[in-house]
Amino acid sequence: MYRLLVLGFVLFSVSLSAQYERGNWYLSGNSAIDAGNQSTVAGSDFLPLSASRTGLFFLDRLLVGGNVLNPAVFVRYYQPLKPQSKLSAFAELNVAGDFSARRGGIVNYQPAIGLEYQLSADVLLSAKVQHSFNQTLANATSLQFGINTIIGRGGLEPGQNWLRKGTLFIDPNIGQVTYSSFNATTGSLPSVRVNLHFGGGIMLSDRVSLDGSVSTCNYQTSSVLSENTKLLGIQIAADLGLRYFLTSAGKLRPYVGAGVTGNYRLGKAKYETPGRPDYVEEFFEFSPQLKLGTLFFLSDNVALDASLEYNFRDNTASRAAASQLGLGVGVKIFLGGKEE
Repeated sequence: MYRLLVLGFVLFSVSLSAQYERGNWYLSGNSAIDAGNQSTVAGSDFLPLSASRTGLFFLDRLLVGGNVLNPAVFVRYYQPLKPQSKLSAFAELNVAGDFSARRGGIVNYQPAIGLEYQLSADVLLSAKVQHSFNQTLANATSLQFGINTIIGRGGLEPGQNWLRKGTLFIDPNIGQVTYSSFNATTGSLPSVRVNLHFGGGIMLSDRVSLDGSVSTCNYQTSSVLSENTKLLGIQIAADLGLRYFLTSAGKLRPYVGAGVTGNYRLGKAKYETPGRPDYVEEFFEFSPQLKLGTLFFLSDNVALDASLEYNFRDNTASRAAASQLGLGVGVKIFLGGKEE
């Protein structure tokens, strides 16, 4: 019996996926920075408070980290579901700060459980259910899904070329479904919000890529500030463009790009007051853009994508974004291509 227990422990230890080893870095696929409102991701609050973050495995399966874009810390523990399995369960606690001039500082407590599946050595598909609550009695439950990455102690050797003709790449932020409710004394009632995003591209040659994305955000909520009102909204954003890479190999791959973006927004307020007409607001924007940026490969399949963008939008329009110049940083996942 003792030998069986020892054997079981050894097999279980061996089954620890390499990506969850001590010393490896974790990067959320939803991690992004968008200064200047250049993003084609529909909805200004597409990313939840706990989305953009990075962490370090202090022990095997124990991940500790923080958010990139807002003050927060989180702890996550992984448990493989069975020996040699690519599927693992995890539990986590995220504590995030939310600061604004109107509301001041609010601390959100966000416990979550989820599953993560290993697509490759450093690419993981994950889904989790997260509950968020704070001292204002506001709470939200969300289903979040996306693609995350693990960066090992090694990396890409300088001079290797991972941008070959036929290589596919994707934007790893996929979306979330959120149900939230607030204290009725503040004037808000339960709301539902759905966010979805799909983006990626293909290398047309070793130097030229075609990439694009489409995303949608829609919500439904109610307000009782002055009278019972149902609020509905939808936003659809899309872009398509080309990039030309200035170098043919290496970790750092600068590029120039050009493309077009489109953004459609529709908002409705349905009043329950007899005789009062509904309020409808509709806006569409279509504009070209130029981009100067670089990829920085963290591993064979994962790269940071940083760019300075100029959008030829009409920023004098009442509902247009305020800025034509923006800075963006995101993540790209590369799925491989044809060997030369």
